Amino acid sequence: YSNSNPLVIYDLTAGLARDTLIILTSSFAADALSTSNSDPMPVKVHMVERDPIVAALVNDAMRRLKLLATTIERAESNSAQTVEMISDTERTIAQKLLQCLTIEESDATTSLERLSSMTASQFAPSS
Repeated sequence: YSNSNPLVIYDLTAGLARDTLIILTSSFAADALSTSNSDPMPVKVHMVERDPIVAALVNDAMRRLKLLATTIERAESNSAQTVEMISDTERTIAQKLLQCLTIEESDATTSLERLSSMTASQFAPSS
């Protein structure tokens, strides 16, 4: 892999993304979660889940991650409304995770057939 062509891993049995998170936090991807925004992620993980309910749960988790990544720190507006503060580090990590995660609802066989018909330059999932 290189900065322009990251390693793309396909998790064809995504489930609740446990294996995906292990891959991202493993030793070869640990540097990718640094708080520096200057370097792109060296690893991308494309999750494939066939169960529509499980895929919906993971999509919701991705939606929440996006909210975390785009949340702006703000002070508590009044005593009736408590706004949880998000640190810059947490926001940066969420942004980095979003750069390297994608999910599709499909089965492994269909995804592999689609991948086998693609050229090498097309393997990376679109964001």
